[in-house]
Amino acid sequence: MKFGRTAWTRLRDVNQHPVVRRVQQWGDPIGTSMEAEREAGSAVHYKSMGILITDNFVIQKAFFAFDVLRFNDLVWAYKKVTKKSVNFVPTGKDYDAVMIFYGGKQNFRAKEKIVGEVLVFAAERAPWAVIGFSKDIETLYSKHQAEFCQAVEGRRRDLISKKV
Repeated sequence: MKFGRTAWTRLRDVNQHPVVRRVQQWGDPIGTSMEAEREAGSAVHYKSMGILITDNFVIQKAFFAFDVLRFNDLVWAYKKVTKKSVNFVPTGKDYDAVMIFYGGKQNFRAKEKIVGEVLVFAAERAPWAVIGFSKDIETLYSKHQAEFCQAVEGRRRDLISKKV
C-alpha cells in the first residue's frame, strides 16, 4: 500500500515519474530516449545486475526499477568496498562504483578490476567530476552540497575554456 499510491499516480500520468521529469529537462525527450535506447542495444561498455553503462548514459533496467542518468551530469564517483562476514569470519568483499549525478545516484557492483575500469571510464566521460573518496570530500558533499556542485561546475567551465 505504501508504494501503491505512487505507482497509481505515475501510471495515470507518466509525466509525474522522476525519470520523465529529468529527461524533459535535458531537452528533446524523444531524441534522448532514442539515443539511450540505441546505446543500450549496441554500445554497452559495462553491464552488471541490470545496470548498463554506455557512452553517454548509465541505465538501470530491472523488473521493478528503471532509471537513466547522463555522464554529462556526473558530479562525483568513487569506489566503495564493503567487507562481508558471517559470525565475525570474513567471507569476502563487495565492490561498487558509486556515481552521483545531478538528479540521482547509481551503484554499479562488480569485481574490483571492473569497478576500477568503470571509474576510469567515468573520469574520461566527465573529466570535471570529482573521482575518488575521502572523508573531506564526503563531508563537503553532505554538508555543503551547493558549494560542492559549484566547484564542479567551475571545473567544467575551466575545461571547456581550455578546449576552445
